[in-house]
Amino acid sequence: MTQIYSQYRKVAPKNLAIEFGVMKSFLKIDHQEEDGLIKEMIIAATNRFEAYTNCALITQIWSVTFKFPDRFIVPIPMRPAQSIIDVDLVDCAGCYAKMPSENISLVPESGYAKFQSIPLVHLLKIHYIAGYGDVHSDVPTDIKWQIMSHVARLYENRSRNIVELLPAAEYESFKIMRL
Repeated sequence: MTQIYSQYRKVAPKNLAIEFGVMKSFLKIDHQEEDGLIKEMIIAATNRFEAYTNCALITQIWSVTFKFPDRFIVPIPMRPAQSIIDVDLVDCAGCYAKMPSENISLVPESGYAKFQSIPLVHLLKIHYIAGYGDVHSDVPTDIKWQIMSHVARLYENRSRNIVELLPAAEYESFKIMRL
């Protein structure tokens, strides 16, 4: 059975998922002394959301590796997947080869990559782009509100332990289970 061997973000998003000015207005802050702190809180809440839901908000590049792939369809872990950049094939000796692009297609609505054929390899590495878009206005409104509420809680309790204030359960309704 094909299982994920590793996954990591290769290129982080260039923009915040929440418009900074809107976040400051939401918090009713009109000074600049804590701007750095607020940006860090937006990033922390966004990262927590993305890690818990496997949902990339702003466009970013990911890599996922499958060990001994044996299926013609493999899951793309971070959604929404926009496109596949390329696929590396690694044999048992560690030699790399590129899979021809015509041999792979993305099925965005299901979150899977589909292959016409899979050669016998040790590792299959897929590099892909995920996220709703490049700017905060591309992120669905309900997700933005949830993250803004999370940031507000972090800000109101900024003297407490931050880990206690990053409950993942509030993001449960945004998680999609694949069967």
